[in-house]
Amino acid sequence: MTEKIHAILMGDVVKSRQSDQKELYKKFNLVVKKVSKKHSRRIISPLTITLGDEFQGITTSTLDAFRIATSIGLEAMSANFRCRHVIAAGRIDTRINRKKSWNMLGEGLTVARETLNDKTKNDNRYRFVVSGPIATKSLNFIGQVMTSIEDGWTARQLEVVTTVLKSRSTNMETAEALGIADRVFYKILKSASFQMYQGCFITIEQILTEFDKSKGLAHA
Repeated sequence: MTEKIHAILMGDVVKSRQSDQKELYKKFNLVVKKVSKKHSRRIISPLTITLGDEFQGITTSTLDAFRIATSIGLEAMSANFRCRHVIAAGRIDTRINRKKSWNMLGEGLTVARETLNDKTKNDNRYRFVVSGPIATKSLNFIGQVMTSIEDGWTARQLEVVTTVLKSRSTNMETAEALGIADRVFYKILKSASFQMYQGCFITIEQILTEFDKSKGLAHA
């Protein structure tokens, strides 16, 4: 009998102790709630805030966990704070709690928690524990590149990049909606290293798609 593997998403607020706690937690709660609602069909056990500035949930696949993580990351940056994420795959020995992500145990959750708490990777906000060491190392390197690019964005670049990633319109339509000329629009994307960022995103999606197929995890 094949061992059942689950996709796990964990995260926390970066350097939360250095901020106005009450206001930060309010923003954090709003972001988690908003993203949870948007991606509800991709979530098996709801994203649940567990320790004030941490959350966890069980998703339909590692690909969906990554998409949710990037949504949280972009929403958090728009709210002027940062979140760190772990996308993991592993065994959960107890019954899946479909109301709140509490009171569950298993190797997958333990490894995800250890990875989240690993301070030697503190600046990488997209961490992965999904397969063999080579795949995991590659994914974490790409996650580090995404983190570095995000750290260089201005508020305007963040606005434009986020709008492009969310939009199903053409770039010309998106530029018009933002009220900026095409030339300025493309200049902003170039200065934000959008092409490289999008390439990282697509590469991670491709790797996780193949991994999910090998483990029988369905994409929502």
